[in-house]
Amino acid sequence: MIRLILIFFFNLFALYTVSQTTIGVVGSDYKNEQILFYTYSDYITFLKDTVALVNTDEKGGFSTRIELQETKEIFTDLGVFRCSFYAEKEKKNYILNLPSKREKTEAEKLNIYFEPIEVRIEIKDESPKDLNRLIASFDNIYNDFLTRNFDTIYRYSAYKLIDKFEEDMNNYYSEIQHLFFTSYRNYKIYELRFLGPNRSYETITFKYYNRKKIHYNNFSYMHLFNLMYKDFFNYYSNTKEGEKLQNIIKEGRSVKQLKALLEQNNALSDNDLEELIILKGINDEFFNPKMPNQTLFPTIQLNMILDSIANYSNIEDHRKIANNIIKKTQQNNERNNPEVPNFELLSIDNSIKKMSDFKGKFVYLNFMRTDVVPAMESMDRLINFYKEHKSDIEIVSVFTDDDILDFQKLDTNKYQWPLLYLGNNKEILEYYRVITWPQFYLISPEGKLVLSPAPSLKENFEIRFFEIIDK
Repeated sequence: MIRLILIFFFNLFALYTVSQTTIGVVGSDYKNEQILFYTYSDYITFLKDTVALVNTDEKGGFSTRIELQETKEIFTDLGVFRCSFYAEKEKKNYILNLPSKREKTEAEKLNIYFEPIEVRIEIKDESPKDLNRLIASFDNIYNDFLTRNFDTIYRYSAYKLIDKFEEDMNNYYSEIQHLFFTSYRNYKIYELRFLGPNRSYETITFKYYNRKKIHYNNFSYMHLFNLMYKDFFNYYSNTKEGEKLQNIIKEGRSVKQLKALLEQNNALSDNDLEELIILKGINDEFFNPKMPNQTLFPTIQLNMILDSIANYSNIEDHRKIANNIIKKTQQNNERNNPEVPNFELLSIDNSIKKMSDFKGKFVYLNFMRTDVVPAMESMDRLINFYKEHKSDIEIVSVFTDDDILDFQKLDTNKYQWPLLYLGNNKEILEYYRVITWPQFYLISPEGKLVLSPAPSLKENFEIRFFEIIDK
């Protein structure tokens, strides 16, 4: 009986801690489409969690329920736009005004450096004191202040100027008692203090982070945290306090020892914050590019520390971040060595060729155009390479010319390896992210991507290839 009562109260508690909120659109340009809404699982790994996948009607409208445990920033990618709004557990209904439709051009789809246009979604009937309106108003004031004073702040710190701005903002929003907004506003201002030439993560940590509540889902709080602690292991190992860091990771593999080391810094005396810094340090070791002079920490030991936090941390958010780093590592490994798509393309001899036809040998896949001079120069360089190494590697050249007649004029006596025509299969260019010609890739005998992109012969591909064979 007691067990049933406990289960009843547990379920009742769960109902009150997870809020059912409705998001919807009355009408939009996105008619009969599927729209994905997501949030970031955490602001260290930036992995995405799906909030809702909706199908719009013939008027571009929809309505769906989402579950919220706390205030979250929700995103959706629509054409060239990355749209976002804040949803609060306490507010039950959000009617969204989506931006006018603007699809990506072909060039934008193929551009791996394309940056979406950031758009704040307007919420119908929101008052000026609602969170989205508050953040929008503050961001406008903040961005204007930073634009006008950036040079002064960046070069000279300008403490008095920032103090005055903070005082003005406190007065301007004095009647607002919204905790999430207040934290968002404050940490944006604290970031100004970190931008100057005398920036000190110790000072900011001691004043605004140490023994303070950690706002895991507040972008402003986490953005400043990420700025201060970027590549922290490498930085800290070169300080007097942190000179033992590499040995502790290499030999101790202990979260407790790492925390003890961090506490030698006078700014830190907060167990929870120290654990978050350790997670940030491990994440950056795994995913941030390293300079030649940077310290390298052993991956196996970092993974052991990560597993310890994932399994034994007292903080749910930390267990989640640790598991996200593990998940991201696995995704990265799969992405770095994925199985290539088995596309079917027209060969110059009018037969159909698949990538699977070349399994069992290394494939030097390349994308060419007959009207691009460097591409055709690369084709000529491939002739001798193919004669010498065709027993070790197959060359496959995919031509992306607009007119198939240009492709059909290629001299097959000169180029004796498979020549294929892309035609309308533009998704292949998207998969390989081809934006310039020529472009090269190395595929393993098992059909997996080994080098993406691979160097050209001019860039010593031959040496790199035989290094891989030797391994």
